[in-house]
Amino acid sequence: MTLFLERFLLPVCAAVVVALALVNPLKFDLPQRLSLGTAICLIAYFVGHTIKRGTALPPPPDANLAVLQSSVSEGQRKIEALEKQMLDQKNRAEHEARDKDLEIQRLKSETARQASLLVEKEDRHNLEQTRAKLQEALSELVVEGNRLRQQWGQRLGSPDNDPQRQSAAMVAQWHSKVRGFLSSVPRSRAYQARFDIPVPQLGVPEGMLVEVSGWWGQLSSDLARLNEFIADADLGKP
Repeated sequence: MTLFLERFLLPVCAAVVVALALVNPLKFDLPQRLSLGTAICLIAYFVGHTIKRGTALPPPPDANLAVLQSSVSEGQRKIEALEKQMLDQKNRAEHEARDKDLEIQRLKSETARQASLLVEKEDRHNLEQTRAKLQEALSELVVEGNRLRQQWGQRLGSPDNDPQRQSAAMVAQWHSKVRGFLSSVPRSRAYQARFDIPVPQLGVPEGMLVEVSGWWGQLSSDLARLNEFIADADLGKP
């Protein structure tokens, strides 16, 4: 519409005014030409004013509105920055928490391993001490048994048989003493069962009294078993 008024109607009005002023094809007198020209000019003014209003630039935005928009934008930027900062802090805190959890788990695992090694070392140390004490006690019994055997050997061939009977009685007491000691060691039943199994002997010395010769063989068997127990690597184990 604005293009029609600018390109057609206004040029037509201008052409009419020029024609009335110069050519006057309708043969109007002067008052008619003046009044018609004035009317056409007024129409042209009306049309031009209308076109100007239609193409006028919009009024500039309110300054307060621009300030408010700027404030809103600035506030939004601050909110986004704070939210990003909070998110970064949250992610960093979660990462640190995971690292601490891993460190705690590592420390727990290391502590448990060290505690297990400590218990194992203490058990091994206690076992070594127990084994040493048992070996010492068994060695004392062996020494005592060898002394009885040596003493009995010195009495062989004596015309009096009572000394050999006394040696046999002492061996019997010693045998009971050894068996009682074995009842106090770890896995006592296993050791007592082995102790009761006689070790084969080659024979008895010359001059041995027949009625007590069994105790001589028992003494030799007991000493052999005690030496086995002393060398046993499982001695003292529960």
